[in-house]
Amino acid sequence: MRSRRSIPVAQMTRASTFLLRVAPTGRISLRSNVTELERRMIAQALDRHRWNKARAARELGLSYPTLLARIRAFQLERRKATR
Repeated sequence: MRSRRSIPVAQMTRASTFLLRVAPTGRISLRSNVTELERRMIAQALDRHRWNKARAARELGLSYPTLLARIRAFQLERRKATR
């Protein structure tokens, strides 16, 4: 049984396959990389659940209000389906 805060290994592998952002000083910026990882994980969970926010929040171990706040903060929008 996994806790609500754990991330499955398969999901972690997918989530961690992005390029690290390098700060202007030439150093890797932990804060910007963590923020980008969080944004991508939220966007992917929303896509997987067809923007059912309750299911995405449950998968991510977030409360529904926290997920809504993060969607606003990251300015995520549902992509319009092409016909």
